[in-house]
Amino acid sequence: NNKNADVTPGVEYDVTLIDGRQDFGALSKEELIKSFRSWMLGLANHGVDAIKELPELYENYVKGEGIEVEEINIYLGKKKFIQSTGEQQEFIVDRNFVVAAIARYIKETHSN
Repeated sequence: NNKNADVTPGVEYDVTLIDGRQDFGALSKEELIKSFRSWMLGLANHGVDAIKELPELYENYVKGEGIEVEEINIYLGKKKFIQSTGEQQEFIVDRNFVVAAIARYIKETHSN
């Protein structure tokens, strides 16, 4: 179900983002790793689809920051359960890296 299906094409919005924290998009990977706590995120199909809604965001900014999941393995003692992701896309990424990638995308594609 696409909530944006009834949106009028050609409508533009002016959006001002205000955040008092440091601009992660201006930091290198080394600075992100060294200076900030790592929070690993698992994006399931819906999360990956949301990022892909913006042209080029996933392919040019986010994809290289994480790992695409092809198979999930869960161990309960010696018993191993395997599940293929099949057609679903799943992605593991450090929260700081995805925030930085989105910040760079916004800056490079929408700055004045």
